Amino acid sequence: MQYWDKVLYPPFVATIRGEYYGVITQDDLDEECFYLAQRAVAAFKFPKISTDYTVFYATRDENGNVVETEDTEAIPHAYFNNELTYSEIEILVAWMKVFWCENQISNADNFEDIYTDANIKTYSRANAVDKATKLMAEYREYAKDLENRYSRTSSERKPTIGDING
Repeated sequence: MQYWDKVLYPPFVATIRGEYYGVITQDDLDEECFYLAQRAVAAFKFPKISTDYTVFYATRDENGNVVETEDTEAIPHAYFNNELTYSEIEILVAWMKVFWCENQISNADNFEDIYTDANIKTYSRANAVDKATKLMAEYREYAKDLENRYSRTSSERKPTIGDING
């Protein structure tokens, strides 16, 4: 079984930056990544290996290991029912980044004025929104490009143009 916190979360977290991820707990990070991963699985068109998954609830023990529990108030976790290859995981991580960026844009806290004094000049909030929107568009194009290249390979991972008049 491929647990999401082992195959999806580390490459995702390694490719994003932000002070927020340095101060939140591992449980908070797991929960946020879980919902981003769910959206990524839903966005992935035509995977060659089924991306079906099983959700379970878990807590972490004193060593940081995930321990399954029946408590539905605990943090949701998941694992894939099939073994995915690096190609599928790479596409899922790319879609997670798109949805992470979308969350950053929709969070008004990221664009509030730090100071209320008119004499203090800070960076432009509109400029920050514009840059975040452009970044999200780049992430989306990258995810689509990965999916397009992925769809041009056979199940043996060899290039193909598909069956012609087959």
